[in-house]
Amino acid sequence: MDNEISAAGTVGATVLDLPLNRSETVTTDYSPDDEDLDEAAAAAAAASEATRDTLADGLVASLLRPCVDRLDASVQSTRLSQLDLKLQLDSLATELKRLSLAQHDYLFATASISSPQLPISADKTISSTATGITKTTTDTCVLLDGYARRLCDARAKIAVVGNILESTQVQSLPDK
Repeated sequence: MDNEISAAGTVGATVLDLPLNRSETVTTDYSPDDEDLDEAAAAAAAASEATRDTLADGLVASLLRPCVDRLDASVQSTRLSQLDLKLQLDSLATELKRLSLAQHDYLFATASISSPQLPISADKTISSTATGITKTTTDTCVLLDGYARRLCDARAKIAVVGNILESTQVQSLPDK
């Protein structure tokens, strides 16, 4: 404070004339122009975008990528299981067709053998037994046809689901 008084005395000013706050005495005529503001905004945006990209890459790499890989492995496993099931259904359908043809041949042979050889009025038990066997064989043949139709329907459904899984998997794979 003594320095201020002595400085004021030399210039001819009083202590009251001196500013109390030193920051008031220092003034700058610097005003940022639009170019400086644009550069600062661009730098801030670039830093923000870099941070955002880093965070997004980290999230994709650590969280999403393993989930997508597990899902892809599950889809691939399901497709392989469906292919195996389709092959088994094809072999089962072939076997059912073979059995159906064998039963049809057996029915045709039984019908042609039993009809002319059995007298209608001579012995009704033989006739009813032959008719019962023929009816049971016919019922079994109808049941096999129903199962064959069900197998074909199941095979068609498996093919549809397999196609959906394949198209979904192809669409979700990134371009490598």
